[in-house]
Amino acid sequence: MARKIQVFPVYIVVPHARRYNPQVNTIEEGDIVTLKALNYTGGKSPGIAGSNGVPISQSVLYGGGWRYQVHYSTEISKPESHRLRSPGNRLKLSRPFQNVTHAKRAYREFKLMKMVNHKNIIGLLNAFTPQKSISEFSDVYLVMELMDANLCQVIQMDLDHERMSYLLYQMLCGIKHLHLAGIIHRDLKPSNIVVKSDCTLKILDFGLARTAGTNFMMTPYVVTRYYRAPEVILGMGYKENVDLWSVGCIMGEMIRGYVLFPGTDHIDQWNKIIEQLGTPSAEFMKRLQPTVRSYVENRPKYPGYAFEKLFPDGLFPAESSEHSRLKASQARDLLCKMLVVDPEKRISVDEALLHPYISVWYEDGEVNAPAPGPYDHSVDDREHTVDQWKDLIYKEVMEYEAAHSTPTYAPNIRQVADETDGNSDRDRNSGTAAKR
Repeated sequence: MARKIQVFPVYIVVPHARRYNPQVNTIEEGDIVTLKALNYTGGKSPGIAGSNGVPISQSVLYGGGWRYQVHYSTEISKPESHRLRSPGNRLKLSRPFQNVTHAKRAYREFKLMKMVNHKNIIGLLNAFTPQKSISEFSDVYLVMELMDANLCQVIQMDLDHERMSYLLYQMLCGIKHLHLAGIIHRDLKPSNIVVKSDCTLKILDFGLARTAGTNFMMTPYVVTRYYRAPEVILGMGYKENVDLWSVGCIMGEMIRGYVLFPGTDHIDQWNKIIEQLGTPSAEFMKRLQPTVRSYVENRPKYPGYAFEKLFPDGLFPAESSEHSRLKASQARDLLCKMLVVDPEKRISVDEALLHPYISVWYEDGEVNAPAPGPYDHSVDDREHTVDQWKDLIYKEVMEYEAAHSTPTYAPNIRQVADETDGNSDRDRNSGTAAKR
């Protein structure tokens, strides 16, 4: 089916956005200029002026994950001996070796980003470290595709059914690709989903991703609380459709314009869910651990509300004139199949992709793109010290740099990194750094 999604404007105003204007290298006619950033918190990026003073690049950048720092830099290369590169976001992993947990997540993120290759998953363009030996090694930079905004900002817009449905379709395509590789994302939330103004969507941040096929017990910090599935809150095992609960929470937020279940802690999170969706069945209760079951069974019983009351027609955009299936009743039907407390009764990603509200965009090449090779979790399942993780990551970065060497005539990006890091340090000391 021909797609008629029009470009939607991304107008983002973030007061007091922290900015850093680098010293721009001399730009000659014909040079390729790439703007990079480290988790810019909002607002328009500074233009890069050519010899005629006209900005070469101006974009709106997205925020990112919990480990990133904020900077700008530029990279200039000569087209005669260097292939054209797309603009990229240069993200620095913040304090990757602060502790074992940070180090493990940094390793996992880097490995998974090298593996996956799908149009709805953020691509890795480059990776490097400014340090020249393992004894100095402390920073990792990941260069990713440059996007316009994250979904937090898009949710605040008035989305019609075409845009909402198409964004959800792309989310599901990216998730399906991860699941084909046996990877559960585990941390889907609006800030981990980025978009371009043409409605292109990509999933990012794989620091918490994990292999499917085993009943893992989640730590309290896995998955941001608001998007955390009931089986996670209650310490049950989980499978791939734990990600579908998160997508349901995101879809509901698109419709309402605010978070569905804003719990203050894991107990309040559970209460927020059952107050709206109802207390689960006795069959569900039997699968809980005895102590958890005792608590849940002693809570007040809630009948829950019909989805027509939770999401009345007035919250939805007008019915699509292009696609008869893109209407409130179909959107609500999909939502009620994702927001199911019992994971055994929750819809799967394959079923969601075939739902009438989503399948209008279905293309086999996008849904069933070749899966990446399976990720070997045997390394990060072992107990390692921070220094051992550091050795593993350094080896991975060195191998990547060797396979993707930077031309010798390009400006020293490590020097740019050192200079921007110096600005960041000064900001922190003066108390003006953005909170992370």
